[in-house]
Amino acid sequence: MRKLKKVYVRSCQFAPSIEVYSIDEAFLDLRGITNIDFDQYAKHISAQCWKMTSIPVSVGIAPTKTLAKIASKLCKQYPKLRGGCYMHRPQDIEKVLRKYPIEDVWGIGR
Repeated sequence: MRKLKKVYVRSCQFAPSIEVYSIDEAFLDLRGITNIDFDQYAKHISAQCWKMTSIPVSVGIAPTKTLAKIASKLCKQYPKLRGGCYMHRPQDIEKVLRKYPIEDVWGIGR
């Protein structure tokens, strides 16, 4: 439990606002953060959490919470993403959603 608390405390350093959603999940509000590579930022957050706690953390950044959760899930499925994924281009979102089972979409399927 202490390690998860460290992750949440550390997460506060990466965003102006954090919403703890569950014991192992949080949403970072990145509005207002500009001039950065969000894909690299997601990977950086994941790496920093691992470095501090040895807990693997997947970080999905997207325009909505639902898409962020899907991006985070992609990180778990594809190790080449190195724990971080920025899903923002409409064509990429559409491509992912076409292959994503509707019953697996958070807030819709269950």
